[in-house]
Amino acid sequence: MDLMTTKIDSKRNIISIDAVREEENSRYELKKFDSDMNYLFSLGSSPLPDPSRFNPFMAVLRWDLTSTDQIVCGYPQTYEIKIYDSEGNVVRKILKEHDPIEITKEDIEETTKSIPAQIELSIPKYYSAFQRISVDDENRI
Repeated sequence: MDLMTTKIDSKRNIISIDAVREEENSRYELKKFDSDMNYLFSLGSSPLPDPSRFNPFMAVLRWDLTSTDQIVCGYPQTYEIKIYDSEGNVVRKILKEHDPIEITKEDIEETTKSIPAQIELSIPKYYSAFQRISVDDENRI
């Protein structure tokens, strides 16, 4: 288990991104565990980076936890955010049309200027639909 970006809910359950490395389906997976680290369920996933090609603009699973233990989660390949209750059930989906923003040559140059030349890059045409998910004190996304 390779846990990162971890939060604890009001019942002391642990919610975390796990880097799952499998030959056929390596991925980041959002998982929930009880306080003894017993696996409860998964909520979403996104692919792990390709180790042979670096994408500094890669879309990655994003999430946050509300004060009512709901989990807000989305993979920004599209503009879709799901809200899960504490049992892992989807209670709401937020879907929005968005106009993709093209990554400019200047953006690429600025972002990649400190990356060694021998590293092969994989640059998408567009930015992700969103960069982060955060929830404020009033549970607004």
